[in-house]
Amino acid sequence: MKVAGIPYVQGRNSYSDADGTKYGIAIHNTSNDASAEGEAAYATRRTDGTSAHFYCDSDSIVQSLDTTARAGHAGSRIGNDNAVAVHITGTNGKTREWWLSNVAWDKLGAVL
Repeated sequence: MKVAGIPYVQGRNSYSDADGTKYGIAIHNTSNDASAEGEAAYATRRTDGTSAHFYCDSDSIVQSLDTTARAGHAGSRIGNDNAVAVHITGTNGKTREWWLSNVAWDKLGAVL
């Protein structure tokens, strides 16, 4: 499914999912301070197999894969097949307070 009302930039690493069903949400950070738009643009040319359904920063969300597709984000086929992958922008080592203040949690919650 493509979510209406948010930008969509087709990512390169979209994989076939036998049933397209998801029962979980996997949230990762990007380990960089790029914008959601920048991460989605990078997803169009990644060659390492990594992908996500959504990229989120402090004020925006960009969809990169249809939610029925399998993303390459987890260390297992089960995780890749069954979770909607969200990559939030930010580097490792940030405080809990930083993450609470610098992610568009309300928008992300509405999308999910």
